[in-house]
Amino acid sequence: MGRSLDVGIAENAAFATTTKQSEARKIAELSSAKKICQYEAPVLAQLKNVNIARYTEDLSWVYHVINNAAYGNKTNELMTAIVDSKEVVLNRFIGKHFNCLLESKYVNASLTPFKTDELYMFSMYVYSDIDQWFLNRALSTSTSAAHDYKFCPAGKVTRVWGVGKATSTTLLDLGAVATVAYGSGSGSSPCLVSQGHQTFDAYIGGFQIEAISNSSYVDGIAIIGDSTFAISSGGAATDMGKNFATLSNREVSHTLSGVLNCCVFNRAVAGETLAAMDARWSTDITTIKSRCKYVIIQGGINDINTGRTLAQMKASVQSMIAKALADGFTDYVLPNITPNSYCDGDSAKEALRLQYNAWLLATYPSKCKDIASVVADALVPKRLRTEYYGDGIHYGGAAKFAVATYLASVCGFVFESPTAYQQSDAPYVVTDWIRESTTGVAAGVTISGSSRRVIASGTTSGSAKLAPTKFSVMGGSDLAGIVAIQASSDSGTTWYPVAQTAMAQVNGAGNFGGYVESPIVESVMRGILTNTAGSTQTRVVLSTRVY
Repeated sequence: MGRSLDVGIAENAAFATTTKQSEARKIAELSSAKKICQYEAPVLAQLKNVNIARYTEDLSWVYHVINNAAYGNKTNELMTAIVDSKEVVLNRFIGKHFNCLLESKYVNASLTPFKTDELYMFSMYVYSDIDQWFLNRALSTSTSAAHDYKFCPAGKVTRVWGVGKATSTTLLDLGAVATVAYGSGSGSSPCLVSQGHQTFDAYIGGFQIEAISNSSYVDGIAIIGDSTFAISSGGAATDMGKNFATLSNREVSHTLSGVLNCCVFNRAVAGETLAAMDARWSTDITTIKSRCKYVIIQGGINDINTGRTLAQMKASVQSMIAKALADGFTDYVLPNITPNSYCDGDSAKEALRLQYNAWLLATYPSKCKDIASVVADALVPKRLRTEYYGDGIHYGGAAKFAVATYLASVCGFVFESPTAYQQSDAPYVVTDWIRESTTGVAAGVTISGSSRRVIASGTTSGSAKLAPTKFSVMGGSDLAGIVAIQASSDSGTTWYPVAQTAMAQVNGAGNFGGYVESPIVESVMRGILTNTAGSTQTRVVLSTRVY
């Protein structure tokens, strides 16, 4: 099926979807069934160019684990994204439950990829037909998820990323608690998807984990403000349980987090003046400074509505700026006061709004950000645009999105981003054959060692074989019959034939052998040797045992 898509910088990209069939498929068939998209790479940061993730394009790897089978499932549907002129295979994943969690369980695979106390960036590519909002960490049921959203806009292949610090050689602290510095919290397996707020149905792949060279790096933005920025402005006290398919549920902080691929810690409180924000700075902002590089100081509407003077408003802002500098924030941002119904009907209040905004711009020209112009009516600037109006004070979801994307583009926030993607498959171990039948074989024949060899070809790095592309089976001497390859799309429950050949006489009378190979079409494949009497011996070759 073909579609026209806006994918990265590409506008007309052809798509075709396939489901793996219960029959043999050749590699040409697989290639012709892939979706083709394009992705425009971001400016790359100076990170170590080493991908330590495993099975980066194969979601069927047994250690890409769903926390509950009822919550989601990995499918056999594939697509290919064109990333920097390279093909990256994406796998369709469907999350069905609020608490759906997909992790890479390296600890279960006996892998030890991390260095304790070292920072890592993990990234992946995502494609969906609808906007997708999700997390790259487990969602706590006791705290708000607000600070770490990822955003994949509909119809585009998007690269998303996050940060974690190794608490052991197998686990990362992904920063679930805002007041705890990376590495001080409990470790967990790297998280590919935590559903969080809406049914997650997307293609994912191109998983990458790489060390961050800056050991003191943080990726957070703190926000202090009033109800126009508060979590509650979407209608609920926290963002837990909101359906993000509904635009009004997406706060400024959510979009900012998703667009920048960073943590945004929202500490805005409804009804507060600038003075009230200043009074709680040490409790709500200083306590999260270890996780934040920048702080946004927003407010003023409630000051105007409660009769505070311009001088009082100035003093509160200046006090918070001094505290921000003392806390060690790299920079601060000062959004101005947006049009609102308090001021619209009161000329004195509107005059004070304009005076405050003018002072903010004149005093802090590089820090002041004109969000008022983003949401103001072009003909009547003291009012919100009709499509952004909301209740006249709190602007609607579309306006929140517009404000967030504006701030993301003009504030000069600088964060690390992943290096160019490197495909990586897990090394594997070919162990002894597993005897699955109880029927004996021809006299004098054993199923072990080099007489019954299994080969998975690929590039080599030291003693480890990486990126296998073919699966091969060889039947040794003195065994007449069939040597065959089978594959399973359901982890060995059912099998379908891929290729086979009859044993032929080799090396003189009485000696038989055979060799057959195929492309790797599943993560679980096996070679079968069948003698003329009908007994069989099988071996699962792409095993879950790795090194």
